[in-house]
Amino acid sequence: MDVKTGFLKSFSETVHMAGKPAVLIAFTFFLTGCVLSHSFLGSEMMDMNSVVIEGLYECSGSNYKGLTVIRKKGDIYQINWQINQQSFYGIGIREDNILSSSWFDGKGTAGIVVYKIESGSILKGKYSVLSGDGTIKTETLRFKRGLISSDDASNNRIEI
Repeated sequence: MDVKTGFLKSFSETVHMAGKPAVLIAFTFFLTGCVLSHSFLGSEMMDMNSVVIEGLYECSGSNYKGLTVIRKKGDIYQINWQINQQSFYGIGIREDNILSSSWFDGKGTAGIVVYKIESGSILKGKYSVLSGDGTIKTETLRFKRGLISSDDASNNRIEI
């Protein structure tokens, strides 16, 4: 059995045996592997390590608009989306100009999103829903302002 087949078999067994939190963790590790190998969004990488992405963003997809707060905590990013009066929460990992995150709504819906950090404080994302139809959709985050204080994104709240 090659490495790829072994990993996919192990991942599949984890998904079937574990509860929802473990599934999200396993899925996030899978996603991170894809990003680190540059197979999800391509291998074009800009030197973006110095770009600060913490802040309040306008979030838009094909049929929705909302707000998103990105906050750095140690080596990870906490992300909170407010879309159509619904909250979504995520934990992200950044590698150069790529921010990858799991997300969930606290009610059983979960998925992944991978953003490409572009110049002009724009994050262009591709996302999918774990229990969805298997399609990849797009989302764009446009920077509005930096965080006023660490309380801006605490307790998964968005303060305008």
